[in-house]
Amino acid sequence: MRLATHILSGYLLVLVIGAFWRYMPFERAAPDIVALYAVYLGLQVHRLLTHTVAGAVFLGYLADLLSGTPKGIFALTAGIMAVLGHLIHQRLLVVIRGRLFTVFFSFFAALVAAFVCFCLRAYVGFLPSSGAELSLLFGSALCTAVFGPLVFAIAGFIDGRFVHRQRSLEGL
Repeated sequence: MRLATHILSGYLLVLVIGAFWRYMPFERAAPDIVALYAVYLGLQVHRLLTHTVAGAVFLGYLADLLSGTPKGIFALTAGIMAVLGHLIHQRLLVVIRGRLFTVFFSFFAALVAAFVCFCLRAYVGFLPSSGAELSLLFGSALCTAVFGPLVFAIAGFIDGRFVHRQRSLEGL
């Protein structure tokens, strides 16, 4: 149920930001909310990594449907980002604390997700035509860094509510 709630909140956030982003002056550089949710889910694996990766892939697939990208690019990127988030958590015991750390972590995660997307697009023969596309990736990473604290706060709130509910049920 927790994973389904994260997928629903991520999808709603992608939908709302996608609807209102076109009114912003930097229309083409959009935040990568799916990568942030995928990394968060990878960092917070409770039981099985396979369930988390499947949830991240499903959220990426929903983002593929909304964005009009080639089917599977965001889905595969989200799955890879969830696994990378889990590997980071296992090796470095990363605990996200503080807004500044969250901003830097979000920026780094967005750059890694952009690199993975670039590699996948190159693999299928969908390479960017100019260097402007690469600067667009950097702008998207900056936008993602700005939205990082919001996404991690929403996801942390959801996890907190589920932990609170589980503890109250155990007390009965």
